[in-house]
Amino acid sequence: MELEQYMEYKKQEIIKKYPNINLDINNRWENGIPHHKRSTELFDQIATLDFVLQDDHLCWKSGGDGDNGESLMYLLDIIFENEDQLEEMIGLKQKCQE
Repeated sequence: MELEQYMEYKKQEIIKKYPNINLDINNRWENGIPHHKRSTELFDQIATLDFVLQDDHLCWKSGGDGDNGESLMYLLDIIFENEDQLEEMIGLKQKCQE
């Protein structure tokens, strides 16, 4: 399988895995969608640990356009928003069964 085909295949897998989630990082940034609370909390922990324990080896930055920390948080947003939706669906299903 060529790289281009593989990337398209993986993209379709991701779209299926994260239904009803805005996967467009540029759109999230352009529309000023705030980061998920858990994303910022986790990023802050990772950045602090890297700074203190690894002498800022990964040099995490956030708050500016294209910063590696912002990119990481947008990816984490997708994961945490999906988890929130799944938890909500489970809660609704349980309510219906009561």
